[in-house]
Amino acid sequence: MDTGGAAQVWFGPQTMGAMVVALVVYVFGSFLAVAVLAVAADAFAFAIDWLLGGVRPNVIQLVGSVFGAVAGIWAARLACDLTFDAYRPRAVFWMFVVVLTMTTVSRFSLPFTTTQAILGAQYVIALTAALHYFWRERAPLGVATELIRSD
Repeated sequence: MDTGGAAQVWFGPQTMGAMVVALVVYVFGSFLAVAVLAVAADAFAFAIDWLLGGVRPNVIQLVGSVFGAVAGIWAARLACDLTFDAYRPRAVFWMFVVVLTMTTVSRFSLPFTTTQAILGAQYVIALTAALHYFWRERAPLGVATELIRSD
C-alpha cells in the first residue's frame, strides 16, 4: 500500500490515533445502526410480527447486533482511512480483538441465555468484519470513494 512517502511504524502516533478513532467510530456507528433498525422495526411492527410469527424481539436483536457490528467496523475503517495517511490497519485489528474480547467475556455469566448467544454472535461477526476490513493490505476505502467521485 502506497503511503505517499510517509513512514509507517507499528505503534506510531498515526496508528495510536487510528486505534482511538476506530474504537469511537465503531461504538457510535454500531449504536446508530442498531437504533435505525429498531426504529424501522417499530415502524413496521405489524409486518414484522406477521413475517416472523411473533418471535420479533430476539430476531430483531440478533439482526441489529450483526448489522451494527458490520456497519460499525466498516465506518471505523472508512474514518481511519480518511483521517490518517500512514497507520497500520493490522494494529487496529489487534486492538479490536483485545477490546471486543474483554467486553464480551465480562458480560458472560451462567446460566447461558438467548441474550448471551446474541452477544456471542455479535462478537464473532465484529471480529470477522474487523479481519476483513483491517487485516488485508489493500487501498484505503477513502481512495476508492475518491475514484468513484472522479468518474
